[in-house]
Amino acid sequence: MSGSRSDMADNSYSRLVQDLSGEESRLRAFIARGVKDPHAAADIYQEIWVRLLGRAHEDKVETPVAYAYRVAKNLMNDFYRMAKAAHGEVTEAIPAEAPLQDRVFLSKQRLQQLHDTLESMPPLRREVFVRRRLMGHSHQTIASDLGLTITATEKHVGRALSTLYQALEDGE
Repeated sequence: MSGSRSDMADNSYSRLVQDLSGEESRLRAFIARGVKDPHAAADIYQEIWVRLLGRAHEDKVETPVAYAYRVAKNLMNDFYRMAKAAHGEVTEAIPAEAPLQDRVFLSKQRLQQLHDTLESMPPLRREVFVRRRLMGHSHQTIASDLGLTITATEKHVGRALSTLYQALEDGE
């Protein structure tokens, strides 16, 4: 054997540098077009070299330029996948814990209690409350539609809320 393992590694490194030196500007442009973020592009370019040099140490890279572009493409895909995850786009369904049955029962019971209380209110008070709190209409619109004053609509909403709160307290 004419050379040590260290000499072969040095030859691989120098060959990689030589093969890629003429490709640097095109490779950097390829990455820059792919990610549109100069910092990420620089990081990707640096990571390509880390991987290439790591492979050169382990074994011979037959086509370093093709390998560099393939690594660049994979790293750009990883960049976009991480960017999507960072912006809250969930790629997999995360199962949510189901509420306990007793909580579901209590919630249904309270909802029925509120419904019954709402139904037992005088029709005008119920109408004003539903339009204001559930449909989001303004006091002015409700007053105009029902022939009331704005103060009267405010009082109807206040009394309806008071009645609903009292019904919830009584039910506990």
